This record gives sequence, C-alpha cells and structure tokens, in this order.
Amino acid sequence: PTRRSSDLILITSSVGGEGKSFTAINLAMSFALMSKKVILIGLDIRKPMLGDYMHISKNKGVSLFLSDSSYKLKDIIIPSGIHPFLNVIPAGPIPPNPAELLMSNRLEEMIAELKLEYDYIIIDSAPVGVVSDTYLLNRVIDNAVYVSRQNYTPKEVTELINEIHDNNKLNNIGLILNGVDEASGYGYGYGNKENTK
Repeated sequence: PTRRSSDLILITSSVGGEGKSFTAINLAMSFALMSKKVILIGLDIRKPMLGDYMHISKNKGVSLFLSDSSYKLKDIIIPSGIHPFLNVIPAGPIPPNPAELLMSNRLEEMIAELKLEYDYIIIDSAPVGVVSDTYLLNRVIDNAVYVSRQNYTPKEVTELINEIHDNNKLNNIGLILNGVDEASGYGYGYGNKENTK
C-alpha cells in the first residue's frame, strides 16, 4: 500500500494539569469530524491518563507493542467509541524502561505502519518540564503543540519554551494558551455585549 500524506502532531506541556490530553483528544476529534481517519496515541507512558479520560482499558497499549514483538498493531488499536473515524492506542501498562522503549526501532515501525492507514496521527506525550521522554519522539513527528494554562503554568517555563524553539528540540513547535479567562482581555469570541448601567 502507498503511504498516505499523514500529519503527525505531538501534544506536550510543561507540567501536568495544563490540558495537554484534553487538547490532544479535541484536536483528534476535530479532524475525525472532517471525515479524516485519525489515530490518537498515548505516549506519556510513565503517567498515562489518556485511557482514563476516554474510558479505555489500560491493559493493552503501546508499551506492550514496543516491548514485545509478538504484538501486532491490530492488537492495540481500539475504536474510540465517540466517532467512527477516530481510533486510539492507549499507553498500556507502565513499563520499567520508558525511555528505552521510546528509543526503540519498533516506534518507527509502528508510525510507518500507521501512516499507511491514517490521515492524522496525534500523540499525547509526557510534559517536557517533568521528563525528557518527549524529545525522544522528535525523530518521528512533523509538528509539536505546546499547551500552557493561564494562571497555572509557571512563568519561568517561558525560558524552557524559548530553549526548545531555539535548539530545535521539537519540530515546528506552536503554542496554545489554555484556560484563558475572558475577563483578562485575551481570547476571541462572537456576539454582541450589551453595556449595562
């Protein structure tokens, strides 16, 4: 089969709680609603949450595929249950050697196989301010989205974002500011506001 021109988009953040997985799920769903075939992969394999958020079993997943060559992709791909064009590969059981698994050739093989089938591959990865695992994925991604949350993300993280950009640690990085309070003056909206006295 010929390779689709798949886009592989990695979602990361600085720390937990900034809305990284929420953003990954919503981005994947947005593409599925446009009738694109999408696979969402949980590659935060140290502290996997994607399966919990999507109410998917954590008994099987990418950690098993990467560590055991007897697993095939069909063994770990799960229908999302929310849209027929969206499938999920949860992280699976927490492995003793996460960084080693993410460096394995099985990861490239998995991505190459998925690109034959899907239009978009969305990766929910670990926060870069916590562990360096996410940088190991840069070899397979096309774009990275860095999620920060207003009044939550530590201000000193801006230096980390600049360093990632300046040293090309993540390909084509873009930023999302999540949880913006409309009263702050940031954001974009529709409609008319009536002045009340």
